[in-house]
Amino acid sequence: MSTAITALDSAQLTPSVSQLIADPSTLAGLPDRALRRVLRGQPEAELGPDLPESVLWVSFLTMKGRGDDEATGAFLRSVRALLRRRTMGAPSLPSADTRQDEHKLVADATLGELWKAYKRCLCASRNGPASQLLRDIERHLGVPS
Repeated sequence: MSTAITALDSAQLTPSVSQLIADPSTLAGLPDRALRRVLRGQPEAELGPDLPESVLWVSFLTMKGRGDDEATGAFLRSVRALLRRRTMGAPSLPSADTRQDEHKLVADATLGELWKAYKRCLCASRNGPASQLLRDIERHLGVPS
């Protein structure tokens, strides 16, 4: 392992969640390692009123744009975990969608509309329909059930 990488402070590798949401273009300069951490984690500490799923969505799209094959699996695992927490009634998760146009970040219109509908269900606390939409997203991304 390079000494330059080990000398980096972990704060430099892990992006601020508020930065990710405020300006998704900042993701382009982040190393893959930092984006993988975001996808594997459960972003919520610094979100305020924003959905943690929004952070995962932007990170996923950035990783897919870079050609990372593992991004889909990590994204879906994290989103499923958040949905499970919502189903159990986790009070700390925000439920207001402050990023209503983020579905337009993807070139695939069907995937964008599925994501938009999924977030609408989350905001309305309709976890059953959200679960079905998540399965539809998985199928659309080519993940076997």
